Amino acid sequence: MFKKVVAVACLIIVSQFLFSQESDSIVSEKALYGFSLGIHRSSLSLDTEERQFLKKKDKIGFRLGIVADYKIYKRLHFVPKLELAFYGNELTYFNGVQEESEFKLSDVAMETKPHFTIELGKAASKIYILLGASYSLAIGDEEDDDMSYPSDFFFSVDVGIGYNKETPFFLFAPELRYSYNLTNINKNPDLKSDVKLHSLTLLFSFKG
Repeated sequence: MFKKVVAVACLIIVSQFLFSQESDSIVSEKALYGFSLGIHRSSLSLDTEERQFLKKKDKIGFRLGIVADYKIYKRLHFVPKLELAFYGNELTYFNGVQEESEFKLSDVAMETKPHFTIELGKAASKIYILLGASYSLAIGDEEDDDMSYPSDFFFSVDVGIGYNKETPFFLFAPELRYSYNLTNINKNPDLKSDVKLHSLTLLFSFKG
């Protein structure tokens, strides 16, 4: 728990420092910095012929992070994000001797997201589409017992849509995105299935 508190505090301090810059014209800036807050619903998907023996526990979690926005060319932007995401999804299944076993995703993950956005329209406030990737590294608790096998890394593709809303002091950007996991996160030798994590996120970014 102490590690989680320290990580969250560090993110908030850094984001406040980055967000403290002032600008007379937010939209005209070539580079913007800020922070983000959001919620997500995450789900584990299974690739197995024994689905009837498995129980999934999907989760609604939250995330916070820091974000930058670099204008590359006209409406094309590079928008890297560093987010702290809270998961904790679980699987319960029966092994070969019909004993109950558990697969648990680590509670906390640090996610690096190199995103690109393309703005639509000519107004100061614009809708944008998003495409990018996500590299997630688990930083949660260690295994509780021999029956728990938390994952440590996974890679996803992100797609989404958002809206850059200009205000006198900052750029407000609500964003809806879907993350599709491409890697198997199952390290449990008794669970004969690929396990992947997919999530739907509603994120609010504040950039200035």
